[in-house]
Amino acid sequence: MARISSEQQEEVVRLYRSKKYSIKEILDKTGVRSEQTVYRILAGRDDIEMMRRTSPSKKYSINLDEKAQSIIDSVKPRNISQWLNELIIKVYEDKNRNK
Repeated sequence: MARISSEQQEEVVRLYRSKKYSIKEILDKTGVRSEQTVYRILAGRDDIEMMRRTSPSKKYSINLDEKAQSIIDSVKPRNISQWLNELIIKVYEDKNRNK
């Protein structure tokens, strides 16, 4: 069994805290081989709040026109559902704030 260095552990923590990377991306960036090891590293820290996966309240299938697809391709959101949710909420709140 390969030992995980303290540098790898700190990098796991740093990447997780940034909230920019999935567990699989953290594995790729740190060389840690299993998700279980990442979760064990995180669970051993009292100063880390574990992110919870949220289940969708409803699923929609949508068709995108070329302009919308081009925007998504240029932004390259890591999580398209989350990005669209946040965008919809922001547009709605901005619209209602100006009334």
